Amino acid sequence: MGRGGINPLIKLAIEIYGEEIAEDIITAGLEEALDTMQFMVVNEGQQSIFESILTPEFQNNTDEALNNEDYEWEDVDCDPYCDFMGEIVEAGNSILQSACLYARIVESISDEISGFDDEGFDDDEADFEE
Repeated sequence: MGRGGINPLIKLAIEIYGEEIAEDIITAGLEEALDTMQFMVVNEGQQSIFESILTPEFQNNTDEALNNEDYEWEDVDCDPYCDFMGEIVEAGNSILQSACLYARIVESISDEISGFDDEGFDDDEADFEE
């Protein structure tokens, strides 16, 4: 194996767990978003909207992102509640947009590594500066 080769066991682990890791990132993003939004709630009206409308919407959109091959996040729309929930929903959407971006990056890296052959790079062909 050349110096740049990928250990076959590491490659197999990435092939097996790459998608799972990407999905875990999105799931963790949902937890972080809900925790952040809960912390921002300051009155009973906001708490009621958060629990009865926003939490299910964020969970639904997370499920859609997980079922979407590209892990795209569809922002939760707070239009009817924007006067007093806009910043809260914006924070949650921002967290999940980032989580989905990170998931796509992990998936892309996993796909790239899966494409490497077991021999990796040939030291003779690599252009290393010394």
